Amino acid sequence: MTRSDRLRIEALLRDGVLRHSPAPALLEGLLRHKLRFSCEAEDPAPADRVTTERRVTFMISGGGARTGILCLRELCDSATDTPCLQVASLLGATLLGMRVQQKSPLLQEDGQIATVVVLAVGPSAKPAPTQTVPA
Repeated sequence: MTRSDRLRIEALLRDGVLRHSPAPALLEGLLRHKLRFSCEAEDPAPADRVTTERRVTFMISGGGARTGILCLRELCDSATDTPCLQVASLLGATLLGMRVQQKSPLLQEDGQIATVVVLAVGPSAKPAPTQTVPA
């Protein structure tokens, strides 16, 4: 996780923003775990690492490939055709810090566990605020 992403996640946790998210206890635990165990990457992060404001293509449990831009709420402010993947969601929090071809368990709001794999990471861009990718 980059230093800038780490600072933003700490602010999300400190400011109580996550209490309005679906499954806030799971999401807070996941983000605290990532803060505790992730190594700090330099800014900018390696091109194959998922960070905020990067386009990520991923697949969940054998479904089709989906693409979104990982963002924090305050960064979803400019128009693009690519949906926003909120870090303040179980999917976004899971993707944060992953690398291309990495697989990870994905906690879902209903208690089920799926698998998410990162297929590609693209250049930085900011998403439109009205579009979201369902988890």
